[in-house]
Amino acid sequence: MRHSLSIHARRLALGASVVLLPVLASAQQVYRIVGPDGKVTYSDAPPPVASAGKSQTLADIAARAPSAGARPVLRKGQWELSRSFTYQGSEQPVVVTKCTDPLAKMEFWQATLGKVGCRYEPTSQSGSRYTQMSSCTVGSLTRQYRKTLNVQGDAAYTLEENASGGGQPEMSSVTKGRRLGDC
Repeated sequence: MRHSLSIHARRLALGASVVLLPVLASAQQVYRIVGPDGKVTYSDAPPPVASAGKSQTLADIAARAPSAGARPVLRKGQWELSRSFTYQGSEQPVVVTKCTDPLAKMEFWQATLGKVGCRYEPTSQSGSRYTQMSSCTVGSLTRQYRKTLNVQGDAAYTLEENASGGGQPEMSSVTKGRRLGDC
């Protein structure tokens, strides 16, 4: 029983971190690298010179991808982030105010989670609404994630995130971001 609880606790921590960590991170440049075998990886380090022609930042990909349309614009600055995290019917609200670049932070976490087994589908766009599906596998646990970003101008957004699968309870969060001004 103790071993089972430990595995459950680790799975819960992984699921919660996938949903919660983007609010807490520092932003960095992210590179998409296509290897000789066609495998796509993401890194915060520039690619080796030999594969430099095959790499792009996520901003470049979003700007050129026909399915993605125009890249959303959210200005760097002082933001109030109000997040409501729901797990097994229990809601846990968190409000944070910090200097951040919301899109760079989202790209950073996509790249970071790609390093631990997460795979992302191309982002789709409908008006000011951007949707992305992904799945993350750690050991024998695979969970599916859906993120929907609804941008309201360059100073406000709502991010809805849902996680399901892997024999674990569903998790969801809603983050409302509001730019307060410059840092």
